[in-house]
Amino acid sequence: MTWEIIKNKRIKNGWTKAELSRRTGISQQLLCDIEAGRRNPSLKNLVKLAKCLEFSLDELLIN
Repeated sequence: MTWEIIKNKRIKNGWTKAELSRRTGISQQLLCDIEAGRRNPSLKNLVKLAKCLEFSLDELLIN
């Protein structure tokens, strides 16, 4: 699942949700919801997450 990939990469980088929020401009609450699988990120936010976490969009969309 996309949210698992995002969460695992954030943890691997040693970042808190607050740090990922700061780096992407995505609110902490939205990141919490995405990582919990309660919400899907918009395409705009997927691009931000992919760029920040060094993923291709394909990697995030396929999973």
